[in-house]
Amino acid sequence: MIQNLNGVTFYKYGHILTESFTQPLETSSQNKWIKKEYQITSSKLLYMHQVKHSPVLLDIIQGIALLCVNSTLQTDEIQVFLLDKPISINPGVFFNIVPLYGTCKIEIAHLSKKQLEKFPLPHEIIPSVINPKLSIQKIHTLFYQEKETGFRFRGEKHKFWELTYVDKGILKTKIEENTYHLEQGDFIFYTPNQYHQQWSENKTSVCFVTITFDMDFEDSHLLSNRLFHGNTEIKNLLHQILQEKNLNTYYSDDLILCYVKELIIKLVRDIRLENTIDRLSTDMQANVENTIVSQALEYIHNHIHLKLTVSDIANSIPISSSYLSTLFKKNTGSTLMEYVNQYRLEKSKEYLRTSPYTITQIADLLGYSSVHYFSKQFKDYYGVSPTVYARSIQQ
Repeated sequence: MIQNLNGVTFYKYGHILTESFTQPLETSSQNKWIKKEYQITSSKLLYMHQVKHSPVLLDIIQGIALLCVNSTLQTDEIQVFLLDKPISINPGVFFNIVPLYGTCKIEIAHLSKKQLEKFPLPHEIIPSVINPKLSIQKIHTLFYQEKETGFRFRGEKHKFWELTYVDKGILKTKIEENTYHLEQGDFIFYTPNQYHQQWSENKTSVCFVTITFDMDFEDSHLLSNRLFHGNTEIKNLLHQILQEKNLNTYYSDDLILCYVKELIIKLVRDIRLENTIDRLSTDMQANVENTIVSQALEYIHNHIHLKLTVSDIANSIPISSSYLSTLFKKNTGSTLMEYVNQYRLEKSKEYLRTSPYTITQIADLLGYSSVHYFSKQFKDYYGVSPTVYARSIQQ
């Protein structure tokens, strides 16, 4: 995303000049400023410049220019600014200029004895207002498959991606030498040219969704050879994909592409967050985990009147349901839903002691499906019914 160039947004990389440096710059006998003008026509970012021990002065002369800067050569961390004023870039910062469209002309100055070095990037970048990191060009097939008992697919490989999501039953799949066991709600990706087989056990049938598609994605390793469990958000996206296929109305194909891309992005975000946490030092990891658990507890306490699910709590942070469940159990000793049920019952005792609400109203306030279910849960946990408990504290 292109950022506005000002003192606040640019402070990590340099500062704004109060006036243009088209006037003669102050020099010494040993260090003179070199000033040059450049006409830039290519919108592709192929390399970055750096002057290690000298500031670099930049100004726009003609056209609209984008300034690309970073403290390292990591392409996913490059920041893009609209170059609309003279600036000074700190020594050691990597930078380059591309036109927003057409051509642009800039002026650049640095000290004569400090070399302007060029560093090639691992791949070309085209800076834009929104620069996608993955692209899905085409969906080849989209099926909901209902297979018979003992179904067996002998195997194949192809040049495109494939996503298989199990809606009912149990599916087994072999990817090259590894076998995976998919139950309801599980899904898996087959990467391009990856040989795979699918089958169900002799006494079970299976229903699953298959989507095959073309995708450009640099981080394909995040999705390959892994079994995923779909949370409510993933299931809703798959439902919307199937719904649009069945509707087959205006722009349904475009919406399906958007939903598939959204599903993959949300999944990759969760994976990258989990990988980042796992790489932290022990103390930092503990702090991050404590923060996540605290956020989950706060959400539960503030929304105990709702019919909470693990996905609801995870989405509020946001983090994947499976990862949050693991962290919560590790740090509290209880599962999320055990804690929700326990806290809901503790709140019900508090309401019975201090509020004028009836038992039916309390059940409704705390998100129970019925007063009968609430009474059963209360008695199973405390050994007495809420009615008996209410009478005992009134005596």
